[in-house]
Amino acid sequence: MVDTNFMETLLEKKLEFEKEINIYQTKLDTLTSQLNSLVDTISIFTIDQSQIRNSYFKRGECRALILQVLKKHNKPLLSTQIVEEVRLIKQIELNSKKEKINFNGTVNGSMSTMRKRNMIEVIKKEEGVGVWQIKPINS
Repeated sequence: MVDTNFMETLLEKKLEFEKEINIYQTKLDTLTSQLNSLVDTISIFTIDQSQIRNSYFKRGECRALILQVLKKHNKPLLSTQIVEEVRLIKQIELNSKKEKINFNGTVNGSMSTMRKRNMIEVIKKEEGVGVWQIKPINS
């Protein structure tokens, strides 16, 4: 038969280990939370690749090309048509889906900026794609 004193000692040691585990688990949870906060803070100051200046156009060039395309056709165009015409003028080969998305985003972003500056306007949407024209001076 097992000595009760011996059993008590073992149970006390077990409780002691459980308390230490709880203390370390609490410390681990706190450190994990602090680490996550630090990572979030770092991400605020990290440059997002999508915010890096595009490599397709010089400053103002994209806007000038969009206006050139709209003037050349002298009629409203779908944004996809404008993007394609600008790509052809610049003779840019888009070899991957990512490059195409980045290029389209750059041109569409310029068009959006131009709309905000009252240079061009969306006159309607066809199947979710904007139809753009140069904004008349009197508007």
